[in-house]
Amino acid sequence: MFQLQAGYPKISKTDLNSACCMEEMFTLLYPEEDESFYIMWCDIPVRFRYHNELATNFNEILTMLWALNAESNGKLSTQIKNQLLTANLKTEWRDNTFVLHTRFSTDISEYRKYVESLNRCERIESAKNQYLAEWHTLIHQVALSVNAANTEHFGDEELTRIERLNFVDQTIEGYGSLYQEHE
Repeated sequence: MFQLQAGYPKISKTDLNSACCMEEMFTLLYPEEDESFYIMWCDIPVRFRYHNELATNFNEILTMLWALNAESNGKLSTQIKNQLLTANLKTEWRDNTFVLHTRFSTDISEYRKYVESLNRCERIESAKNQYLAEWHTLIHQVALSVNAANTEHFGDEELTRIERLNFVDQTIEGYGSLYQEHE
């Protein structure tokens, strides 16, 4: 099972005019060690900090969600990292059927057992819309933060990424399973 638990970041009041790109803007928006989001991989949490790992992995996450959302069939490989490990994500989808193959690795010997535990569950199958909804809570938070910031001074490439972010945010339906009301 794949779930995403978003944090509750405290948005910094720092002037963002010095940011030249979205990654730099994230490091200014989200104070270091302030908040994290967690990917729950088969009930095992994997932490990603907003300040560091969201900044460095954002383009890969956005590209994956853009492709999944825009195409009815496809395959994509993505790599995301945190301070302890690397996750190699291989996604395949056809219509609303979605398969995620993941392989975790680390260079830190103290975390090898943790990585072995994560790798016991290498494949997850779900509805594509369900996987997208898990990411939607985080993407929606980021879109709200970015849209509230002053980004007019960004170049065309960064403004295109913001447009892509807003499109993904507006077209994914629903939110992750941790954020749905259960009766």
